[in-house]
Amino acid sequence: MSIHIEGRVSSDLIPVRLKPAIARVADMYKETFGSRLQSVYLLGGIARGEFRPGSSDFDIRAIVTKKEEGEKERVDQMAAPLKTELDFGKMELDVYTVDGLNKRNWLQFYVLVDGVCVWGKPYSGTFPLPTNKEALARMLASHLLEHSERMPKTLEAIKEGTEQADPEMWRTSAKRAMRLGNTISILKSGQYTQNSDKMAELVIRYVPEISEPIAKLNEYRKNPPTG
Repeated sequence: MSIHIEGRVSSDLIPVRLKPAIARVADMYKETFGSRLQSVYLLGGIARGEFRPGSSDFDIRAIVTKKEEGEKERVDQMAAPLKTELDFGKMELDVYTVDGLNKRNWLQFYVLVDGVCVWGKPYSGTFPLPTNKEALARMLASHLLEHSERMPKTLEAIKEGTEQADPEMWRTSAKRAMRLGNTISILKSGQYTQNSDKMAELVIRYVPEISEPIAKLNEYRKNPPTG
């Protein structure tokens, strides 16, 4: 079964008022990496035209031929004022080397499917994108399982009814747990989305056995406990 990908990205969907900030970050990457910078990608809801002040992530990735220790942190420091200026939920800036990206098929999928090139030469990828729901679910699940070290604490806190976690850990862990549930709904529906609310809707619809915890996780994602 082919995959239906909902919420395609496009540079035309980026809000006009955010474009100067995106250009500023691209300039910071250019200043830091110079000729090593190949391209800059905007990922996520902003690239899908779904920007929500106060909750949407400002998610930008640089692709470089080589990076040195401390360079990413330098860009983070330069870009820090943008978060308060434009009221983002979270600012996520990262740097991938071409060689590193070429070896990670799941990361290529996110960049190529959920990202739009805002500067430089678009990345072409080295792996074929999944063409059926089984391959996509397997690829996404393997990635999430590798990066699920923070989820047990959050899920245990939900089970026990406690709220002993920092808000960002709740938010990140909730999103990852929801995505694990989404791999099951992909197998049943053949539909893929990166929009968290729509993801929750798909899981609740196609995997009713876990609808209650998914709904709760989505609520924690939007309104993380602060206790």
